[in-house]
Order: sequence, then structure tokens, then C-alpha cells
Amino acid sequence: MLELGPIYSFFLCVPRPAWVPIQAQSVKAGKQSRNLAKHKTPLLVAIIALLFAMLPMAGGTAKADDSQFFPETGHTVNGLFLAYWNAHGGLAQQGYPISDELQEVSDTDGKTYTMQYFQRAVFEKHPEFAGTPSEVLLSLLGVFYYNDKYGGNAPNQQASTVNPRQFTETGKTLGGAFRTYWEAHGGLAQQGFPISNEFSEVSATDGKTYTVQYFERAVFEYHAEFAGTPNEVLLSLLGVFYYNKKHGTTPPPTVVTGATPTSQPVEPTATPSPQPVGPTGQVLFLNGGGTGQPALVDQEGTIFNQPSFDLGSQNWTHFTSSNGGYLLFYKQSGGAETAKLEPDGSYAHLFSYGFRAGHTHVTTAGGLIVLFDNATTILDPGKIEADGSYQPLSTKTLNVHYADVIGNFAGQVFFYLDSPQIDEFIHYMTINLDSNGAVVNMVPVTTRVRVGADRHWKAIGYVDDTHIFFYNPLTGQYDVREVKSDGTLADGSPTEFGLGWTGFALLSPGGRYLGAQPRLVAYRLDTGAAMTLAFDSSYKLSTLKTYDGPNALAPGWTMLGTVK
Repeated sequence: MLELGPIYSFFLCVPRPAWVPIQAQSVKAGKQSRNLAKHKTPLLVAIIALLFAMLPMAGGTAKADDSQFFPETGHTVNGLFLAYWNAHGGLAQQGYPISDELQEVSDTDGKTYTMQYFQRAVFEKHPEFAGTPSEVLLSLLGVFYYNDKYGGNAPNQQASTVNPRQFTETGKTLGGAFRTYWEAHGGLAQQGFPISNEFSEVSATDGKTYTVQYFERAVFEYHAEFAGTPNEVLLSLLGVFYYNKKHGTTPPPTVVTGATPTSQPVEPTATPSPQPVGPTGQVLFLNGGGTGQPALVDQEGTIFNQPSFDLGSQNWTHFTSSNGGYLLFYKQSGGAETAKLEPDGSYAHLFSYGFRAGHTHVTTAGGLIVLFDNATTILDPGKIEADGSYQPLSTKTLNVHYADVIGNFAGQVFFYLDSPQIDEFIHYMTINLDSNGAVVNMVPVTTRVRVGADRHWKAIGYVDDTHIFFYNPLTGQYDVREVKSDGTLADGSPTEFGLGWTGFALLSPGGRYLGAQPRLVAYRLDTGAAMTLAFDSSYKLSTLKTYDGPNALAPGWTMLGTVK
């Protein structure tokens, strides 16, 4: 649970950046979402339908204008499914139908859809997207099969070095004959992103070993015996494998798996955008000049940008969040505003106030806003009411100067100072505030540091109500230390994290974040690089996602914090 003020004061201010949206994709089943783009006109739809009806039918005889019976498997394809089959590669891409239409629960989102199985695909009918390119969508058979067979990580993979293209969304590389086929046969919309690199696999169809590569919706097999022909790359019979797994043996089709396409592939439609997996947390990137960029972070560490908003040229130096998505923006020259940020990213300004100047820290503890002036050591608690108005509470002078001030959901505030320029001591203090902002417990601690010890640790935020995350910008280490019942810190175990990280947001269980385990977002102001990480039960971190290079966030965000 972290609401940060300015990213460390020893970093210089930077010009207002232009936000470059990112959309980190994932290949886990359950992340398929739907493209809501509209067809241009009903006339165009009618023309396209007429053209589909005029296409030659592969391997079957017409039963009606919108139906086709396939004697090879004894099944019929109707209406929308037939139009999609004809327009998206037909026999070579989808294979013969191996079922009629049926009602089935999707393994992607748990909803019931009208579906039909084909040798290489499963079609899903989505009436909620009627009249759009997403009215028929393909199940993520490649994801299901890959996870089921390899647990999402096949052994001995090799990235192609022939005309390679790396996909930052999954970290996999597509090249050679597989890239040529992918680009000529529907690309992203039909095949999906690559979810593996190339590796050798024994075919479940003929028992031979082929070079294969898995995609979200397909598995490519390389057949050297057909080099230079349209059958050099063939598709595994994922529809057959999946149907057999769920429904038992299918009638044996009489088709050869390398059948040549009977129609030209169409231009790929946009792939549906992914959706967050599991409970999400909300974070906010802020430039003091006036731009805010909210984002959701899901359980897999994927960052989903939400609409940015303009705060005006107020030169805010701090912000924090209270329960319910209420925000307080503050500037050290004096002045504050309250606002509300909804879970969907909708933003509304509420009230403006003439706060006194000088506060150096702004955080949240329990349901309270806590402002601290390091020069005068005045502590100013307050709270945001249900209508978004700010209610100041009684002030208190602490008579001790601190560099870091953070709070937790339980109403505890932690003050910390580690500066070798001042003395050889580390100073810290915990206080507990009641709902009216009164101090009910105060434990100041001074600890002598051994000679030569690494200094300049920063108290970043509470991981939960009893553990604090520290980062050392000089050594690039992190540490998580317990706040014991007597208010003192337990010993820690510094661990390598990396240099250069300037902003952090901690997603602690509580408030809007309903995940069982805390998450961390780390950000670099200079390059826009970011990481999402997960804490285990021992408070050690593991990386979930990395955003760097072309996949990085925009540089220059001076503040980062959690929205509660």
C-alpha cells in the first residue's frame, strides 16, 4: 500500500513527457477479449456475404445458400460459421468440421457459447458482437494444448535466426518459413502471438518428429519433404486433439492434412485486446506539470493503461490516495485539490484548497491523509469525506526531522532517516493514529550503524501492515523488514534488485486490491523501463513482467503511487 510523493528529490525535474501507451499482452488462457469495431455499413455486409456465397466450396456439396454439408465427416456448417470458414482459409486453415454446432462452456472465460469444432480450430459465436468482425472468434487452442502438454514451457527451444521478428508481447521470435506462413495466413487475428520458440516434437498424428512452433490459436509443423510447396508448413490438428479430450473420439476424416487452400487468405482483422487476469490493483503515474496516467496491474503483472487525464499546470509535488479512490494533490508552494479516480480510470476533480506551504511528505494511514513538514516537524492529519471534501484534524509537533514518511492500512505511520552526512545513527519512529487523527502510540528509535555499513536506505512503503519495503539507490539492493510489536525493526536480509529505479508502487491486500499476495511496480524515470514483481510468503521478490526497450513506458513520470 504505497502513495508516494515526489520520486526521490535528488533526481532533477524533467519536462512533461508524452505518454506512450503500452499494452503488454499475455498468452495465458483466460485473457481473450473481444474487438468491438463496427462494420462500415449494412450494404457492405451484404456485399461481402454475397461474395462468400460465390466462392467455390471445398470438399462438400451445398445444402442451402447458407449451409454446406461435408460428407467426409458427416457434418454441416451453417451461416456465420460457414462465412467465416470460407473467408479465413477454408479447408487448409480450419480443416473439415468434426462436430455440428453445440452449446459449450468456454475454457477462456467460463461463459456458454454456440461452438463448432473443426480439425484445426474451434469457432465461437458471440451475439454480443453481432455485426462486427468479432461475432465469430477462435478458441485459444494453442494456449490450452501448450499448457496442458508442457506446462507453458517446452524444453530445448531455439529462436529462429532467419529473418527473425521478436514479439515483445510474449518474448518469442518468429522467423523463416514459419514467419512467411504466419504473415500469409491471417497473422495475429488467425494464428495469435507465438507462445514458444521453435523446438522438435513427435507428431500425435503420424508419430514422426518435426520442428514445431506454438501460437495462441495454432501449432505450425515444418515439413522438409514438402519444401518449396504450399505444404512446407502444415498445421497440427488441434481441433481434433481438443475434441477428443473433451468429448471422446471423433469420426476419422478422409482429408489429407496438407490440403491446398481453396480461397485466398483475407487481410487479418485486429486481434481482440487482452483482459486482466484475476484481481487487479490500480496505480497512477503523474507528472507534476499536469498529466496523470492511471493503469491496472493484474495477477500476472501485466500493465493495462487507462485513459490519461489533465490536471492543469499546477506543478503538484505530491499525491496520495485514500480509500474509495479519492486522491489528494499537493504542492509545496501551497495549495491542494481533491479528486476521485474510478476503477475504470474515469477521473473527476472535486475541490480546491489553500493548504499552507512547506509540507515535505504526504501519505495515507488507515482512512486518514497525513501531511508532514520536515522543517517545522509539524504533523497535519486530515480525512477526505464521502463527498470528496477535505476535513483537517488536529496538528502535532514531533520535534524530530525525518526523510521518509509512509503509512499502512491499520493507521500506523513510519518515519525514517538514514543519512551518514548527519551522524552515524539511523533514526526511525512509529506512531499510531486513531480515526480522529490523535496519536495513540509513539515509539521513537535511534540505532547506531556499524562503521562501513551501506547507508542511504529509503523506506518505500508497507508491503502489508507489519512489513516495510526498503530500497538503497546507491547499492541497488532491496530489503523487507518487519515492524515488531514494540515498534522496532527486525533484522533484514538485503538482496540485489538493480540500480536506477526511481519510483515504486506497492499493491497490498486491502482497498481496491483484492489479491492474496502483494505486488510491486518499479519504474525508471530516465528510460521509462518498468518491472512488475510478486512477493512470496518469505517476502522475497520474483519478476512477473519486464517493460524495457521498445516495450518501455514513457520516461519522465516524476510520481508513482497506488490508488486505494
